[in-house]
Amino acid sequence: MTEPLDSFLHRRESESNNIDHCIVQDSALAKLDLQLTESARKLIDEFYEGMEGVREENKQEYKKSLYDSSINYTKSALKRIECITDEYLKKGIRLNSRDDDRDETVTNLIFKEIVGVLDSVIYINSSTVAPERSNSSNNESQEYDDTDEISSNSLDIVKNIASNLLLKGGKVRHDLFYHGRIGYATTAFMDNNNSLQFNEYIVAQCKEIKDKLENLAYEGTVNKSRQAKNVLRVDRDNEYFYIEYSQDSIVEVVKILNNEKAKDLNLRAGILKIGESTVRVESIGEKRNYTDLTDNSDIALTFHTSEGELEVRLYPDMRNKGLIRVEVNNQDLLKQLKGCKEEIGKNCLLGGLSVNEAIEQGFFDRSGKLRQPSETMSSSVNSSQQSHGYELKAAQPTKQQLLQDLCNVESNVTKKEKDFDTKTHLIDIFKILHKLLRDKENVSKIDLANVAEKESKRLGLEGRYNWNGIFGLEKAVSQNIEQEGSSLPLSSDLYRQDKLASSVSNKVEKCTTKGDGNCFFHAVFGDSSSGVYKTDRAKEMRQEWNKFLSQFESLDDPKMPKALRERLSLVFHNVFPMQELDFCTSNLYKEYLSKVNEQSYFIYVKEVPILASLANIEVEIHYTQKLPDKIKPNPGMINADYKTNQELWGSKVQEAIYLEGNHYSRAEVTAQPQKDFPSYSESPRCGITEPMVESCQQGYSRFKSVCCNP
Repeated sequence: MTEPLDSFLHRRESESNNIDHCIVQDSALAKLDLQLTESARKLIDEFYEGMEGVREENKQEYKKSLYDSSINYTKSALKRIECITDEYLKKGIRLNSRDDDRDETVTNLIFKEIVGVLDSVIYINSSTVAPERSNSSNNESQEYDDTDEISSNSLDIVKNIASNLLLKGGKVRHDLFYHGRIGYATTAFMDNNNSLQFNEYIVAQCKEIKDKLENLAYEGTVNKSRQAKNVLRVDRDNEYFYIEYSQDSIVEVVKILNNEKAKDLNLRAGILKIGESTVRVESIGEKRNYTDLTDNSDIALTFHTSEGELEVRLYPDMRNKGLIRVEVNNQDLLKQLKGCKEEIGKNCLLGGLSVNEAIEQGFFDRSGKLRQPSETMSSSVNSSQQSHGYELKAAQPTKQQLLQDLCNVESNVTKKEKDFDTKTHLIDIFKILHKLLRDKENVSKIDLANVAEKESKRLGLEGRYNWNGIFGLEKAVSQNIEQEGSSLPLSSDLYRQDKLASSVSNKVEKCTTKGDGNCFFHAVFGDSSSGVYKTDRAKEMRQEWNKFLSQFESLDDPKMPKALRERLSLVFHNVFPMQELDFCTSNLYKEYLSKVNEQSYFIYVKEVPILASLANIEVEIHYTQKLPDKIKPNPGMINADYKTNQELWGSKVQEAIYLEGNHYSRAEVTAQPQKDFPSYSESPRCGITEPMVESCQQGYSRFKSVCCNP
């Protein structure tokens, strides 16, 4: 039997210090200024929305349980919390992070929900009158008896949830872990032998995991006898791990990420800090993908090649915070390597690009974000919407895009509203908007905003919500005013600063291009004989793409070329990041083939290399706030026995296009002289030779990554 509450309260004070260092301390990863990736942030948002649904379902069942003693409310409510927790743990959610609009981390929110369930139950004892339950003859279904005990089933559920969170690195507030009623579970004995209490078990398991992480960090160091004390701190957050090394450490990254200990702990991304420089590295198969650096970092990757060591420097862009600059000091050595067509850093990626691609491009997108529109969105552009080569207002969205936008608006607005009655009215308003969009053909965002405003007045919410602002109409108007009469796209101060920093830059002019879901094909392969760039072969090109991919059953099909497999793995990795997915399953691959064949499927930038290789064409993609991507065809992506349809693709060898929002346009680029881009600093503070990290000189840390397969 569980000990009385007063005895538990007296004892827990002396025990708390033993566990605080394991679970109540701050997360090292949460303190870093490395931003969450777009996919990680989206996953957290989805979790909060899912938990709101669980809370509402529990609330409704609780009301029913007051009049129906057959309902085991506590067990059912805890089970729902356990299910959503397990679901998002498998998806790789960051446990110690939170949504910008929320006060609680993922872990603390889950514990708060458990406390809420336990606090809502009516306890039955000699002084409590509970007529709703007094008529029940099924005593076994009751969650509580007259000794105030929680049922063993509910205790087990609470212990399972807590164990899954804490052993994966979740940090919980002291007051939540030792809350009066949840404390029955967190201090209960693990088995009938009364040999070990739950909190003692957690302490022991946390220490064991920490030891494994420290061993993992230690095994990644060079000259172990000298560097035994160089591992300053280790931590984990579900599938992420954090290792902090002293300034003079030398680290072989491959020995960490490819270590069986990392795989046993299901660790798929690491954040390594050496001195003042911090870098995020992810595993994609056997490759190491460097995706982000903190603002104060400055590293040099040194690759061992057949012609000698090549140093590649990485540092955050001073003006565009979304980019990491890639710079090579020894241009002569680089030319030699290009001459012999040597692949640099075969098992290394920079922001998802091969090292060769990143060097040629000169930068990569920070955090490895997939910064593309939704696959179901497309847009079109009128010639009347162009001025000085740039769009002055948003393209008219398709009905499918409006539906997607409406769903996003509904999710954002309703989840932020805390008042129950107001949220109910909002749900009614959005039902009307969905019906309007479903029943009428020509509906605009203005129509949606007007109807929402009208319904708000009817329901007594007049003035509470700025529907024009919510649907982005005010933003579009202000942008038009700002850009009118200007020869430059003034979409952000950042872009203006970039333009002023260079005396002269390339002039890029967007051309009117058809938008029907196939805008990529129209932009690259179309002609403007009708006044708008378009191609009548867009549908056939999409079918040819599907036909090529349909040769293979899955990503592990032995017939699939290695270069194609790596590219598709990267695409899937960005679409389903940090999740427990078997990329090689035929079902997932078939689903992808089906999507590709849909006319509304938007082509991601990371898929363009496949199409460029099929058509044997170089594609240069320009953007508003970042430098262009130059994507060259890779013959290695096409299997030798596949006959490409050159009659369909044509003989064009190069084309420039422009991606803005949800639309590709043909681009006309006029090259003009440009000043050299200023260096971030005179020399890197930290260098990495793939995959080893070492100190370079006194006062500076140096990442090194010894590349076994240059």
